[in-house]
Amino acid sequence: MSVVESFNDAAAGLSFMHLSPTMTVNHVLCECPCTRRVFERLSIHPAIEGVDCLDEVAWRHGLSCNELIRRLEAAIAADTGAPPAIDAMCKHG
Repeated sequence: MSVVESFNDAAAGLSFMHLSPTMTVNHVLCECPCTRRVFERLSIHPAIEGVDCLDEVAWRHGLSCNELIRRLEAAIAADTGAPPAIDAMCKHG
């Protein structure tokens, strides 16, 4: 199973993706290319920070990990039409 876990909402028939704070920037981009704009807006450079985990990148850019994941999941939800996943537990905020 992929690090990106798919959850199903049986009542609505929708699926959405849950991002983990330990996922790398490159992994997120590979699984969900629609997140590229979020990283670009935050000046997160995959060529430099691609192997870093989301919690580390968020901390380095002065953002809470939960906020970064919320933004990424919102981009995924907008792209797929699925609701954003629940908040992640991030060690840096």
